[in-house]
Amino acid sequence: MKKIPRSGDWLIWVERVFGVVLAAAGLFYLALAFAPQAAAAVPAAALILGGIYLGFLQRSGKAKKSLRAFKIAFGIAAIALGIVFANALRAPGIRWQPYDENQLAQARSAGTPVMMDFYADWCIPCLELDRSTFTDPEVVNATERSSG
Repeated sequence: MKKIPRSGDWLIWVERVFGVVLAAAGLFYLALAFAPQAAAAVPAAALILGGIYLGFLQRSGKAKKSLRAFKIAFGIAAIALGIVFANALRAPGIRWQPYDENQLAQARSAGTPVMMDFYADWCIPCLELDRSTFTDPEVVNATERSSG
């Protein structure tokens, strides 16, 4: 029992960290339900805003130098990671075309490969594909070569 740290400012700060995580998760699922295209931006926004709040605005631990330094480092790391996530959202992806039976028939007769994307706005794996796979430069180049 002597090795367990005593509660204090650090515990209040950790509670705030979990509060930010829970609020971000709730906002993510609300965005999935009501504004699916905005859901992908929630993690980046949560990291940036959470980093600012937890690293610089949250008041607990001001008197303890080591906790204050840790909070600032945590805030900077969260903001940097949020910026990385936000930049990943801007990556150019595959240029999709709406389904057209005539184009599909032409591609089939020419022996050209066709890739179709079946998705739902609320589908988390679909959003992952849009953000990771369909923005990967190798995947984008491969689809442009075959459509060319």
